[in-house]
Amino acid sequence: MSAEFQKTRVRCGLDWNWFLKSVALLNFWFVIASCSSPEIPLESLNQTASDARNEFYLKSVRPVLDNRCVSCHSCYTAPCQLNLADHEGIRRGSTKAKLYDGSRLVEADLTRLGIDAKSAPEWWTKGFRPVVNEGEKSVLIATIEQRRKNLTPVNETVKESAECPADEDEMEDFIDDHPEKGMPYGLPGLSDKEAGVLHRWVQEGFPTLTPDLRMSLKAAAPIDQTDVERWENLLNQKDAKSQLISRYLYEHLYLASIEFRDQSKIPMNGDVTFYQLVRSRTVAPMTPDVIATRRPFDDPKSIAVYYRFQRINQTLSHKNHIVITLDNKKWDRYQALFYTKTWSLEKNQTYDEKTKSNPFLVFQAIPAESRYQFLLDDSRFFVSAFIKGTVCEGEAAVNVIEERFFIFFLDPKSGMSQQSDSFINQVARDLGIPAAEGVLDNFYWNYKSSQMEFVKERQKAFSKLYPRGLSLSDIWDGDGVNPQAALTVMRHYDNSYIVQGAIGGVPKTAWVMDYTIFERMYYLLVAGFDVYGNVFHQLSTRLYMDNLRVESEDIFLSLLPVNDRQVLRQSWYRGEWAKKKMEWLNPFGGVSSEPRIDYKTSDKKKEAIEKILHERLGPKVAEELSLDHCCGPLASSSIVQKLKPLTEVVGGFVSLLPDITLLLVEGTAGDEVYSLGHERAHLNVAFLLDEKERLVPKEDTLTIQRGVFGSFPNFYLYVKEEDLDRFVADTLALKESRGPAFQHWLASYGISRNKASFWVYADRIQKWFDAEMKSRGGVLDLSKYMLW
Repeated sequence: MSAEFQKTRVRCGLDWNWFLKSVALLNFWFVIASCSSPEIPLESLNQTASDARNEFYLKSVRPVLDNRCVSCHSCYTAPCQLNLADHEGIRRGSTKAKLYDGSRLVEADLTRLGIDAKSAPEWWTKGFRPVVNEGEKSVLIATIEQRRKNLTPVNETVKESAECPADEDEMEDFIDDHPEKGMPYGLPGLSDKEAGVLHRWVQEGFPTLTPDLRMSLKAAAPIDQTDVERWENLLNQKDAKSQLISRYLYEHLYLASIEFRDQSKIPMNGDVTFYQLVRSRTVAPMTPDVIATRRPFDDPKSIAVYYRFQRINQTLSHKNHIVITLDNKKWDRYQALFYTKTWSLEKNQTYDEKTKSNPFLVFQAIPAESRYQFLLDDSRFFVSAFIKGTVCEGEAAVNVIEERFFIFFLDPKSGMSQQSDSFINQVARDLGIPAAEGVLDNFYWNYKSSQMEFVKERQKAFSKLYPRGLSLSDIWDGDGVNPQAALTVMRHYDNSYIVQGAIGGVPKTAWVMDYTIFERMYYLLVAGFDVYGNVFHQLSTRLYMDNLRVESEDIFLSLLPVNDRQVLRQSWYRGEWAKKKMEWLNPFGGVSSEPRIDYKTSDKKKEAIEKILHERLGPKVAEELSLDHCCGPLASSSIVQKLKPLTEVVGGFVSLLPDITLLLVEGTAGDEVYSLGHERAHLNVAFLLDEKERLVPKEDTLTIQRGVFGSFPNFYLYVKEEDLDRFVADTLALKESRGPAFQHWLASYGISRNKASFWVYADRIQKWFDAEMKSRGGVLDLSKYMLW
């Protein structure tokens, strides 16, 4: 052990004497004996041992962590910020510092793994504490053994229980007070084999990968090397126009899992590689030296700035894995949109504090149609980024949206978009969003008044450009080939999921977004949102998002006859306060004229959606969309048909279900997984607080779809295909109470987190998901699993 590490270890108080008190000695030594190996200090592992060391970590240790730990401990949502998806996160350890804190007056220190500190000792000076230290005295092993010997059910969620003891005394008190809170939290303990692997790993000094292998994995994969060099050369051109384009691309793609070839058919554990676009002080072939800024549009304050592709080596979690493909087709597309199109740049853009967060000012030289088409081409990625983003779950945005709705887009070739450059330049300063750093700058009313002024100006422009109203041709059709022309957003309390197509029946609301809405939403919820920010920033973000939702709804309403709009709008915002709020702060801001659409039925909303999906979107787009799930018959599979009666109930048993339940159906041909989405009815989603007071359980509905439609499953159900009729009948018979009948139903079909065989079912679902989604999947998060 190095002297530096020894000093840090002592300073962090890691002489864990409590360990022997918390572990059953007989069980402990049995496990050690059953899979023991010679104690070899990490520093003394020579080159001969390197291959064995890498093999042991990659094929033995990593699978245990991925299958039993990463489901909670990854991304920013990890309890105690303990990220076990990456060896750097393992070395860093945990901290008491709260990431989610809606009451702090001062922004928090940044703790982004791989960015805000370069080594474990540096993290330890920032308040983190190791959880895996050399020898037997390891907090990770202690908590694992604690759960193996005490399987008492927990009565708090993961988020509620995260106390994060920081030293020996706190840990001893924690174990004494909460003997049931071992790891995995509230789930069955690790098997002897799994625990044995981790015991051996810690005994050997918790070796991860050899330095040589770590360095090679940071470099581009040989198959991607040419593409990485080509794209880096493109982004690092020195002329002013190219630099502005690079800045625009970076601010929009920095969160992406980037691939240079279509890997969608390759399994996640196959030969797949993803990269992150970063700003670096170093140029290739040197390893990227990431420039750490709070937001992607902040001044890098470096003499030299290079755009680099840094390889992602951590285990990928579905909740924050959002893929962009930079292949030859995308190269040609970017060339056409940005590089070969004629436009001029009068002066170089700086990182001025007053304008840097306003893309309509910073990038106004780039044609607006090009910027809008760039967003449309990968609309699912950008809408997913609103939800997944830096926070891995959309706590700042999600309670501002309905449970399920469709998104369509105004065509970039329609009248409004054709006039967008001159119009946007005219109103650009009214399009600022609450992304500034100061408390006063984040005061909501500064932005609200500008937003209201913008809506007035846009209505005037609408009147000039659409004197005869909107038509179906004003809706983007995906250029006849892009299935991202229609999206479905499904909310699951504090997280959401986005999918191509129209999933479920006719939703309560629908959106039509134009460029100004799309770009502002991205900068509000992604580029400009700071999960470490103060309460003023987070509150302003949530309140401003109200405006963008209403703007999108109003453009959709513009497709309907004038006499139908107000009635429908009022049905979306029930309640006296909501009505007043809409009148005062969000008056109708769509197109005033009657639409140029010939309606035949009394249900204009349904008819409008049907016309968009079945008439406006071309056959090539429709082939790739789940259009038969909206406004028409369900798919003809026998399983779907048997489950269909559950989707026809309003209220009743639906209110008993959690937000997203996964149903594992065992059939003769193998497993199938279906998502049961509980859509909670609201009087309105117009306010930040008291959401429970605005719920209407008697209007709740259920959407069922084959596949996994959420990153945070709340509960698992299991049934054999031949028993589906009985399952449906038993479910329909449930009353609006979690009494004995419901408990019997749970016992018959539910996979309780306390069930000894829980991991058997969880592994089957994850295996099915991996096979179904390939490299687009990732580990599902179990931190929101019900305490049933």
